[in-house]
Parts: sequence; structure tokens; C-alpha cells
Amino acid sequence: MRVLFLNMNAAVGVYGVERWMLNMGAELVRAGHWAAMGGRRQSGFLCQARAMGFPTLPLRIVAGFEVVAAIRLAAWMRRHGVQAVCAKNYKEVRVAALARAGRRCSLWVRRGALGDLRPSRINLLTVRHLIDGVLVPSEAVRQDMLRAGGGYLREQQVVVLRHGIRVERYADGPEAQGLPSSRCRVVYVGRLAPIKGTDVLLEAWRIVLQRCGEGPRLLLVGDASRVDYKAMASDLGVRRHVDFAGFQDDVRPWLRASDLVALPSRSEGSGYVILEGAAAGLPLVASRVGGIPEYCREGETALLTEPGNSLALAEALAALIHDPFRRRAMGLAAQRLVASEYSLAESAARFLQTLEAARFKENMAFGRQPPSASHAAS
Repeated sequence: MRVLFLNMNAAVGVYGVERWMLNMGAELVRAGHWAAMGGRRQSGFLCQARAMGFPTLPLRIVAGFEVVAAIRLAAWMRRHGVQAVCAKNYKEVRVAALARAGRRCSLWVRRGALGDLRPSRINLLTVRHLIDGVLVPSEAVRQDMLRAGGGYLREQQVVVLRHGIRVERYADGPEAQGLPSSRCRVVYVGRLAPIKGTDVLLEAWRIVLQRCGEGPRLLLVGDASRVDYKAMASDLGVRRHVDFAGFQDDVRPWLRASDLVALPSRSEGSGYVILEGAAAGLPLVASRVGGIPEYCREGETALLTEPGNSLALAEALAALIHDPFRRRAMGLAAQRLVASEYSLAESAARFLQTLEAARFKENMAFGRQPPSASHAAS
């Protein structure tokens, strides 16, 4: 299979769907397939794709009806024999739909959360008429999509394809250097933003320090867009006990330097860091929201609290900070869970099965014979 991943995110940081695309593409290549990445020339996504050795297509799509971009994309797809396109945003889908006209090429969207589907009629029409399906990481997101679709989306169009991970990449390796010593280090990995509950975590950290003393430290790994969280930490009186690492291409050393993961999101499709932390043997304290409960076992690998509740979050964090034996037991349980149920190779195999099923239906619709087993594996 020859797959092009399209993502017009212009940010320097690589999160969520961007990371899923890069990881999935790498696993496809390992399995003997071909994968390429298309995106904005200087984006973090395309820069990382180049560093990983993918074929890349610098492309700028603003509104989704750029004919010039569609012509350029069509020529590139013909030259490389692209058989499937997986995009992040609906504007990319519209250009890709123009580019694949007259070609046997399936078209998919990967969404980590609902996004801008609900208020936009043009996006609803896009998913109804232009794509083969939407790939989502959890049943919670699937239900959100179907409710927001208002009948535009058919149930069979929304496919749950859970995240996968290569656990062995997180087992050993160096820890991040230069961090202050800590009795217990709590790490958050992701965008620093209100929807991710960064403000709730800082408010909770003030309570944690009151209850646990000044031994624990909070580590924030990610970049902020609009809010000055360093100033917020200063206003709350916790700045001396919070470390800001900024965006990191490789979060593994930061996880290895930590003792537990916090994910206080107000809304979350799944949270890839759940699997990363589990693979590193870390327990989780997170919001009981969206797809998070589908990726952990409450009480066994994670403690879950209601979103936006800083007191409940602080109590859960303090409980694990005070109990290193429980932390260790939950971390080992999380590691076993992710190793047994969240293989990246298995996720990639399901992804390929989904793409092949779409090709089979397309062949039958046009009266063609389905591809042979040997051709299907190419």
C-alpha cells in the first residue's frame, strides 16, 4: 500500500494527529509499505518527517478550493502511485478530492477530537460526499462525530482505530539532564492550553505543595500559544516548584526522569501520552473525559477525576506522591496493559485492512476484480 498523509498544521510543535501520522507512517514502512508526508514547508510536522526520512511534499492549503494546489498534488500522487490519502483537516480533503479525480485512491480523515465539524455545513458536506471514512482514536470521539454529523455521517463511515505504540522504545535510555532533584516528579506532556487543563493543573499544584511539602516538582513539556503559564505559576506562588521544558521532539528522556503522568484535559479524544507514560512504566492521573477512560483502567493503572476540578486533581496527585509503592505497582500494571493491547504493529495492520476494504468496495462499484493478495500487500 502507498499512503500519503496530509497535514497543514503550521505549528512548530508536533502533537496529536501529527504524531499519529508520523508513527503510523514509520510502522507502515517497517512492514514493507510506502508512506509520505505532505504539509507546510517549515512546519514542525514536515521538518520532523524529513528528519525521519519520509518522502515529503511541501504544500500550502488555506481554504480547501485551491485549484493550483490540487493540480500540483494530483501530479505528485500520479508520480508516486499514491493509493490512499489520510488528511487531518477538511480543507485538505477538498483539495485531495480534486486531486484524485479519475484515480483509484481512497480518501480518509484522521481526527483526534470533534474539531470544527459541528458548526460548519461545508465540512459536513465534505465528510458526507468526499471521503471514504473518518478514523478516530476512541469510541467517545466516534459518538461525538455521529452526534455532530446530524445525519450527514453514516455510522459505518466513522471507524475507531486506537493508538498504538512500540513499548520497547520507552523501556530504557537516558533521562533528561539538568532537572532539579525531586522526591516525586509529575510530568505533563502536550500543548499548554485551556482545553488541556494547564490552568487546572497549576491550581492543583498549589494545593499539592500545601499537602506534600516542597519535595515534589511539576514538569511541563510542551509549548504555549496564548496564555503565559509561567506568569500564572508565579501568581499562584508555585513557580519555584514548576519546570517548563518547552516543546521536545523526543519526550522519552523526560518521561524517564518522572514518576507519574498528569493529563487534566477539559476535552480529550484519547491522549497519546497515556500510552507513552504507560510504556515508560508510569501511572496516570487524568480527567474522566472523552476517550481517556478507554485507554486506562481506573484504580489499576490510573486515577481519574472530573475535568476542571483542581481540588480532586490535587487529592489524586497527592495520594500517589505519598505512596511510592502504589505508584510503582500502577506503573507496572500500565506497562503490561499497553504491551498487551496497544501494539503499533497491530494498529497499523488494522489501518491497512480498513484501506483495503475501501479499495475492494471501489473495485466492485466499478465492476473491477478485487486485487489479488500479492497486489494488496504491495
